[in-house]
Amino acid sequence: MRKDKDMSSVVGVAVAHSAAMGLKQWYATADEVHRRIFWHSCVNGAIALIPVPLAGEAACIVNQIAMYRKINELVGVRFSDNVLRNVGKFLLSQCAGVAAGAVIVIGVSAVAKFIPGLNFIGGLAEASVAGVVNYVCGEAYYQMLGNVMKAGGTSGASDAEIIRRMKEAAPSKAELSGIHATAKERMKNANYSHYKKEAQACADAA
Repeated sequence: MRKDKDMSSVVGVAVAHSAAMGLKQWYATADEVHRRIFWHSCVNGAIALIPVPLAGEAACIVNQIAMYRKINELVGVRFSDNVLRNVGKFLLSQCAGVAAGAVIVIGVSAVAKFIPGLNFIGGLAEASVAGVVNYVCGEAYYQMLGNVMKAGGTSGASDAEIIRRMKEAAPSKAELSGIHATAKERMKNANYSHYKKEAQACADAA
């Protein structure tokens, strides 16, 4: 019994040490994480400029999953694509709650893509929104990772448990509103057309 207790204690210390090391890397790579979120947000905006109805939705998912993977790589954790998709859908739903107007703009401009001559105008309207929404999701995801690491990390956890912990670690509505305000300012002068090549690569992979 004593031996089992000692082993349990050793495992507990190891998990805590792993979480602490992960949190240290989370802080150390912050600048690069923010740069990558901005880059992927520009790609997301550029995807909206692809003049093919409904082509952007799947391409945006490809881009966002790639962003979450890159954040994980920088922070030093690994989640399955199942986790990333589930957390990604959750973040988009949270975004809709904070920026409901943005969802309406995306819907209207997407419809405009079906009308000859209006598709580029629709794309321009959607690009800014798509960039901002992606930025909010990226920054919120990064914050969630930090909160999970502070709470002990995800070492040995199942996909379902990781998803649960990540959702519980989500920013509050007030925090999301703050992230949304920052995102609008950060993406205000983004040159989305500069990222058309990367956007097309996402569309081809979708």
